[in-house]
Amino acid sequence: MKFSAVFSIFILLFTLACTRTAPSAQQTDPVLPPSSPEKAVTYSFGEAIFKGSGNEPFWSLQIDKNHTLMLKSIDDHQFKLNTPITKITRVNDANALNLSAATPDKKITIMLMESNCQDNMSGKKSSHGLQVVIKDIATGNPVLYKGCGEFLNEYSVNNKWELESINGKRVADLPIERTPTLNINLLENKMNGFAGCNTFFGMVEMENERLIFKNMGLTKKACKDNTTEALIVKLLNDNTQKHTITKDGKLLLKNSEEIFIFRAVK
Repeated sequence: MKFSAVFSIFILLFTLACTRTAPSAQQTDPVLPPSSPEKAVTYSFGEAIFKGSGNEPFWSLQIDKNHTLMLKSIDDHQFKLNTPITKITRVNDANALNLSAATPDKKITIMLMESNCQDNMSGKKSSHGLQVVIKDIATGNPVLYKGCGEFLNEYSVNNKWELESINGKRVADLPIERTPTLNINLLENKMNGFAGCNTFFGMVEMENERLIFKNMGLTKKACKDNTTEALIVKLLNDNTQKHTITKDGKLLLKNSEEIFIFRAVK
């Protein structure tokens, strides 16, 4: 009996020792679930404020109120890109804007040139020339597209304007040094112009189809008669000011007292 008990204790100790000294190589790492692939980011596209297109190859561009762009092409590349504009810079010597955007695999540069442009197939005339460069990030290969475009509906106010009349009184009959101007750029939210004696500058926004001018600055040149300038400055600072694009493409700005008509600069 004593021998059997001793033998049983020996077997138990041996088993425990073997359990404690099990090789670490027999231990297995936990199996992780496979990671799901990243979803491509998509952006909702709102009401278009600018449209452009080109031929041979056929392509189209739209920009919405939130500065999101949509580019499509039916050439060999057959792309459809939808992404926000990340940077806007002015090219002063070319009288143009550079718009920058990107997708995970492409860099996009769009030049909006403020000059009359005519479609080479339909003959339609537009206010802006377009150059679009799409560069493949992996290969570095660029593709160039050319065409024409214009701002739409109320956003066609985005232009360079010259004063034509105030309350029906033509510019030639006003006490000014030269024709007043108003330049509106809603993509940069900037405005500037000439009020009849001094130049002005500031910010502009489209709010509920209404132009809001703010943070205006004005040079301080002495003038013999600044009555016209005073009316223009008052108009731009007036919260009751409203604008309309007439059927013949002119800009009508008015408050409770005056009506200003501007013509587009060609």
